[in-house]
Amino acid sequence: MSRLSTTIPRVPVHPDELVEFVRGAGDVLPGTRLWQGQSYAFETTAAFAYLAGRGLARPFGTCVTVAPLQHPVRAALDARSLSLLAGRSVIYGIGPGPAGLQEELLDERYARPVEQLGGYVRRMRAALLQLDHDGDGLPLPDDGAGPGLGGPLAPVPAPPSLIGLGVLRPAMARLAGRAADAAITWLSPPEHLQHTLWPQVVDAAAEAGRPAPRRIAMVAASVVEPGRDALAMTHHAVGGHLQHEHYRAALAAAGVDLGTDYADQLRAMIRSGVALVGSARHVSDGVTRLLEGGADEVVLHLSGTATAHGLEAALDDLRAIEQVVATRAGTGTRTGEESE
Repeated sequence: MSRLSTTIPRVPVHPDELVEFVRGAGDVLPGTRLWQGQSYAFETTAAFAYLAGRGLARPFGTCVTVAPLQHPVRAALDARSLSLLAGRSVIYGIGPGPAGLQEELLDERYARPVEQLGGYVRRMRAALLQLDHDGDGLPLPDDGAGPGLGGPLAPVPAPPSLIGLGVLRPAMARLAGRAADAAITWLSPPEHLQHTLWPQVVDAAAEAGRPAPRRIAMVAASVVEPGRDALAMTHHAVGGHLQHEHYRAALAAAGVDLGTDYADQLRAMIRSGVALVGSARHVSDGVTRLLEGGADEVVLHLSGTATAHGLEAALDDLRAIEQVVATRAGTGTRTGEESE
């Protein structure tokens, strides 16, 4: 199974813009999972369904959908619908989103984000299992996660719909270990993943008597060539996230000194390995470091290159990075997940 995958690097103006990139990415990494984060232009599962309808079905994953946007039963229905349409497994990643967005959508912020996301996962899993209890057979608690299930989904056989959790800090890592099928990280230095977040995921799973969820490291990546500005591409990749307090707090807790100057903050992203920006060999070094540090899969988010130089340039980056990673691995990264 390939341990390298990619996201759709840029929200398109029209869904047809996705087609050539996805075809090219499928040639570079055949059968591997295709990811996309929360989109406010084309809803992510709708974009994936469009791709499946265009004959580009593959395992899909969301990294991550903002939980306050929809009820967990609707999230379960979207995940299961996409698995039926694609004929492949789906990892439906969820996260609480910024506090300001929670307030805008729910009229209040999550008082206990980890606990409330735990309730969301239990309700979503119960809907997928068509039961009124969680995976351990325990009644769903009154945990403030919202109204009840509202009725089970129709019992239609489908490929697996797996639940992922966006993980920034140890408490959410432990929840992922206890309850999720995948722990999806973003803006985390490699050392922090290896020595803090991944151990929390594994230990919590062991304590719960269940297999550890997949550890998925999503990372901003850009290949620097003549005529490309490293800081500009890093800005396009992570600059928006640096404006949110919860990301800044997580980075500070992980030991990344952001300072006050924005250019220095971007340099800190590169220096810490949070963003892999440099030669294809440098980026592949970072991928190897993440894999050797405990990640089961590294997801390249090529938005910096795509935004600054276009989708074809991002595809060139993917080819260059994969070639180095495959050469180092000896056997390459060509075995996909079609059996899922």
